[in-house]
Amino acid sequence: MKNNQLTTPTAPHERIVLLDVIRGLALFGILLVNAPSLNSPIGMTESDFAFKTNNWDYIVTNFIYLFATDKFYPIFSLLFGLSAILFMENIAKRGHNPIRLFIRRLVILFFLGMVQVIFIWWGDILVVYAVLGLGLILFYRVSARLLLKIITLFF
Repeated sequence: MKNNQLTTPTAPHERIVLLDVIRGLALFGILLVNAPSLNSPIGMTESDFAFKTNNWDYIVTNFIYLFATDKFYPIFSLLFGLSAILFMENIAKRGHNPIRLFIRRLVILFFLGMVQVIFIWWGDILVVYAVLGLGLILFYRVSARLLLKIITLFF
């Protein structure tokens, strides 16, 4: 197997469509919540993220706040962890070192996040995912039973 086969995207027949749909919905929700702050002053809080000039502004703002704010980040975080494990398992099946390649992905994610923080938007989360994603390596070979005990301990 050539090394360039490791860098090719997952074939469409190998993808888990439900995960892609949920990931898309989570990204849409995150965009919905963050869109007003993309064109607003840095000091603006989420409670005044809309220029409320009529009743529709209040309705839409309250809808977003009630049904989207802080709802999609946990979903996206769960999908990030699940995708990391799926990535490492697929790489291991091909006979390569999954941890080395996962760390390489996290380094790339970190630098993309830094570029975004510096040049595009101050509220980026990619750097946080890259740094905290390193912790996933500790749980790569942990049994489901032990993972459940660890989760129970944290909750």
